[in-house]
Amino acid sequence: MKPEFREFEHTADRGLELAATSLAGLFRAALAGLFFLYTGRPLPESPGEATPFRIRLAAGNAEELLVKTLNEAIFRTERAGHPFRPVELRLRKRPAGGLSLTLGLTNVIIFPIIAEIKSATHHQLKIEKERGVWRCRVIFDV
Repeated sequence: MKPEFREFEHTADRGLELAATSLAGLFRAALAGLFFLYTGRPLPESPGEATPFRIRLAAGNAEELLVKTLNEAIFRTERAGHPFRPVELRLRKRPAGGLSLTLGLTNVIIFPIIAEIKSATHHQLKIEKERGVWRCRVIFDV
């Protein structure tokens, strides 16, 4: 199963339903969905024009880490004025508990931003694995 996302309607906000066969795939689907919310286009296949830069994040659980990851991508997009494409994504369990993430992003300056996203929220966020498929819903403040 290819990681996937679907936008759903939410009062005054925007939301994504995500599904993937791995937790890392769920994070990839979330980033692809964020790109779609920003541009109205699917994530391009080519990796981008610049050398990727890396972000390292950690959190006590998957939900917290997903919100941190999306909010970091939102911050970088707003600061740069263009969206980014993930080219590397690694999740690891931390010895002390929780998860860590290493994320490589590259510029995708050929697509303009057509929507404003303020932040990903914890509202109704719950990551679950059911019959081998990871699923969650993410709501974004706009």
